[in-house]
Amino acid sequence: MNRMIRGGDGSHWDECQELHWDCKIAMLDKENLELKIQLGKWKTKAEDDAQEIEILKEALDTRQTVYDQLLRDYMELIHAKTP
Repeated sequence: MNRMIRGGDGSHWDECQELHWDCKIAMLDKENLELKIQLGKWKTKAEDDAQEIEILKEALDTRQTVYDQLLRDYMELIHAKTP
């Protein structure tokens, strides 16, 4: 089991955070900040995607309405010409 110590005496090296608790905290703070930044980017992307989806749904609904009306008009025309 590793016993952690404070690394404040200036003796730091690569991966000293495995021994220095203050270096471990600093490393974890940095990682947390990076993750929060990434999460913010993903959230913004998700919100943008949701807006795009709503725009596409509205366009589809409009086209479906036009299609349905054309189909009704066509069916009425066919029935009117059928003896």
